[in-house]
Amino acid sequence: MVNGPGYEQRIDEKYLNGSTGKRSYRVESFRSTSLLPGGQEQQLRCYFVYQCDFANPDPRPGETRLEELSDKRFLQKATQNTRDIYREIIEKAVSRTGPVIEFYELEGSREKRLIVAYKQQSALGLFSALSDLYHFYGLTSSR
Repeated sequence: MVNGPGYEQRIDEKYLNGSTGKRSYRVESFRSTSLLPGGQEQQLRCYFVYQCDFANPDPRPGETRLEELSDKRFLQKATQNTRDIYREIIEKAVSRTGPVIEFYELEGSREKRLIVAYKQQSALGLFSALSDLYHFYGLTSSR
């Protein structure tokens, strides 16, 4: 852990590393673009950990269809553009051994997305490792 409270490591240990079958989780993480009041040079970070309710809880090996692999909540709220992006990433993740990491800039906004996909149990500790990496290099959201 590189300085900080270790939230990402705790999320890895409690939810993501043991995520399988009906006890599967996904994480959404957000960071504010502006600083918190008080002059501490801190930004607000939010983590949403969802227990998955898969459209198909027992997909066939090698399945790549988003409609079969996705969490029902994700399918309800995702735009068509988001579904297209995730479809491409899932197709890559199913055919690889390691994680797929994609970076997107949202057109017409300052928002950027880092999307990570991997087969369950194939990237233990990845969430906290990515956090440690961006902290080590001093990467933060720009204002």
